[in-house]
Amino acid sequence: MHGKRPLGENLIRRLANELGLSPLECEHFISKQDPINSISPSEKYLQLTMDNFRLKSDWYHYAILELMELKNFKSDCKWVARRLGMPVAEVQEALERLVRLGLVEIDNQGLWKDSSGGQTTTVTGNFTNSALKKLQKEFLQKAVEAIDNIEINYRDQSSVTFSANKKKITEAKEVVKDFRRKLATLMTSVDEKDEVYNLTISLFPLTQLEGENK
Repeated sequence: MHGKRPLGENLIRRLANELGLSPLECEHFISKQDPINSISPSEKYLQLTMDNFRLKSDWYHYAILELMELKNFKSDCKWVARRLGMPVAEVQEALERLVRLGLVEIDNQGLWKDSSGGQTTTVTGNFTNSALKKLQKEFLQKAVEAIDNIEINYRDQSSVTFSANKKKITEAKEVVKDFRRKLATLMTSVDEKDEVYNLTISLFPLTQLEGENK
């Protein structure tokens, strides 16, 4: 903090993760520490790192993969953009990213094929935490928007406030996990799917935690 010595690469990566910086921003700060002797990663490696970060941090990658399961899906960026309320250019960029990561294939007829095998959590390393935080914030914002934009017949948003002991949180998280899986099984156990849904559950203390690091 006093500028007496440069930050080490490991510390920069740890701080970047805590600050929610992207891999590209992190590499920029690393190169600034020793611009002469530092060895920057290859463009291909950096592209893969950024693709993984964006996959895990931006909501629409998952939505596009799930959209491909719908009975009336069209392998067309304009159609996808209309269904998801996104700019066409952003859909095209996301598609290219999914192809580079091997999660989507495009055949000779231009048809999209989901080749993810249901595995979309490919982010690893220092940026997993910051990517997940960004994704969770985006889904929470989408949930807020749904209150105003989606008819009550097609959504369910409710809450309950209760007093509890924080020692029960581990057990509670397991109950929530089990509920998520059961609901996903219920909603996907049909032959003809026509919409893509998201379930966002938030369990957190309204009181300030005492005696522990937050």
